[in-house]
Amino acid sequence: MKKTNTYTKFLVTIAISLPLIACIDKTKQLIDESVAELNTECPIQLDMHTRLNSSEALPQHTMKFNYTILMEMPYNMDTSTFKAGKKPQLVYNLQTNKSLQATKEKLVTFIYSYTDEAGKELGSVIISPADYNAPIVRPEPFDISSIAGGNMQDALQILVDGLKKHLPIDIPEQGSSIVDCKILANNELEYTYKMDNEMLATYDSISFKKNRYKDAMQNLRSTAAIKKLIDQGLSVRYTYKDREDKKLCSITISGKDLE
Repeated sequence: MKKTNTYTKFLVTIAISLPLIACIDKTKQLIDESVAELNTECPIQLDMHTRLNSSEALPQHTMKFNYTILMEMPYNMDTSTFKAGKKPQLVYNLQTNKSLQATKEKLVTFIYSYTDEAGKELGSVIISPADYNAPIVRPEPFDISSIAGGNMQDALQILVDGLKKHLPIDIPEQGSSIVDCKILANNELEYTYKMDNEMLATYDSISFKKNRYKDAMQNLRSTAAIKKLIDQGLSVRYTYKDREDKKLCSITISGKDLE
């Protein structure tokens, strides 16, 4: 009788465990496939100052993303401030990213790891299922000036110095590349683009400006660090040149345009 009970318990245990093991294997398979697919596209320039280098599949249903911030961070920067500023935006991005819905349904944990250009760790942010299943709250943009003692000019210099090291930056979907970035007078930041398929003599100025204005607005709204500086009084000028380096036009965007 004792052996029968033991055997029965063993069968019940197996019956319960097999579906769980199958579920775990499917989750691991989903993570492995997602990581493999993403890594074929890396490195990815997410915005002018952030590059996704790679992703990893870790134990316990965890995906890790490895980023480089293309800026020279102050040597005495408070990494806890950096992480605290990044987490709300990362949670919000996960909550609103439909492409990750299947992964989130498997209750995957996400780790976002950041280093500067020298390879120094800036911090890792862990996002748990409890974080991204909480009510959605739109966060305030990360204040890049906080890493420069609250000084806008110092923050701008950090942005510009970091970006210049990587120029030119190709943007294939726009048929362009960023070729210069500099700080102008009166809290103005200028990005210069070279358009691969445009010529001054033949381009449609009205259509071109309309499309570039739309692209610029979308870029600024999605770049939290710049958006926060605009809220503090920064203006951003986009200057466009044709493939022979002749100026096509300039577009300037300030805080009132983003309201």
